[in-house]
Amino acid sequence: MPSSSSPPPHIVVVGGGPAGVFAALTAAASPNGSTVTLLETEPMILRAWRSPGTLPGGLTREIWDPAEFATLLGAGSKEMIGPLTRYGPGDFEAWLEEHDADLQVDKNGRAHIRGTLPLDVALFFERKLAEADVNVRTSSTLRAVDIKSTGGFWLTLADERTLQVDQLILAAGGLIANPTRRIVQDLGHTITDCFPALTGFQSTDSRLRGVSGALDGQYEIRVGDTDHMATGRIAIEAWGFSGPAVWELSTRQAHYLDKLHNRFPLRISWLPGGARMAAKLIEEQLRRFPSGRVGAFEDSRIPHRLWKNLLTSAKLSGEETWDSLTPPLRSSLVRELASGEYEIVKKKNVRGVSSVLGGVTNDEVDFRTLASRRVPGLYFAGDILDACGIGPAENLQIAWTTGWIAGSQATDIGH
Repeated sequence: MPSSSSPPPHIVVVGGGPAGVFAALTAAASPNGSTVTLLETEPMILRAWRSPGTLPGGLTREIWDPAEFATLLGAGSKEMIGPLTRYGPGDFEAWLEEHDADLQVDKNGRAHIRGTLPLDVALFFERKLAEADVNVRTSSTLRAVDIKSTGGFWLTLADERTLQVDQLILAAGGLIANPTRRIVQDLGHTITDCFPALTGFQSTDSRLRGVSGALDGQYEIRVGDTDHMATGRIAIEAWGFSGPAVWELSTRQAHYLDKLHNRFPLRISWLPGGARMAAKLIEEQLRRFPSGRVGAFEDSRIPHRLWKNLLTSAKLSGEETWDSLTPPLRSSLVRELASGEYEIVKKKNVRGVSSVLGGVTNDEVDFRTLASRRVPGLYFAGDILDACGIGPAENLQIAWTTGWIAGSQATDIGH
């Protein structure tokens, strides 16, 4: 605790994303009277949540075992078990409820604030920052950090203003094309290779024409004929593929896809069980509806327009009857259903979802406190760390966990 005659410690959090906001709120809640300033380069905090739409993965996911939760991370799975034990999804949900948020949990265990859009969530956190007396300074870009010989830091902003701070939390997002990257390196830290994660896959394949939205099934997707695969829901966008299975594959295989320059064939099985199940489906249709039109087939997992496009790719018009399909045509249809390949031309950033795999080298961070092992008084939180979830809810929990630990530890001056 500071003495009664000394000024309260000044803590600056750099970054107005989820991790930075939660670090600032946590630091401001400390009983030691810390002054907390939040710096954000953009004109507003939580900018990714200011556009229309929904939060596709919720704010967290109800997986209570830290070791199990860690299996849903594409990076940092070993390092994050301890932090998740200290502050996990249940702790964050309790915080939300203590702050009058009405939670709703979907069938996949993802927690949302009931009836809210992303903008409402951004405004909720904005109100909490105001109530906590956090000094939020938007349009404020950090240009340089100098370490004081007596402890603490001098911060220089882009407009040449300076700030004297006691503790510094860097939570300014992923270190791809981020000016914070140079600052981190100037402070003596090394950075791992960084890749876009939780992305979509851009494709102009004609089989996607006229198909849009989340599809109602569990699909297996893989990179060509490799073992790099994921299973789950997918969504078709105007530009290509998105959804949980795509986000997972883009994250777990970020290094491998980068070697391919993010251009590769995406192989999709539209039915569980692959070729065996596809052949069985055709046999069942032949047995039940031998004279039925192939184009009239309905399955909730395959939208009608997608089915028509798959038939076209298999050299079928849709007017054929099931009993008229020759063995070569059956084989062609099985291939479309079980192992059709869609050419991916690049990764596609998904607003409010996409993240970065890679960051400050884990050996240089004390994950018990999120403190730098190189610079006293320096902490890290969020995407700046080499820790990344395979879905947006999991990735947000990393932000809440690391933000809470960094914020609480930065205020514990005597630890």
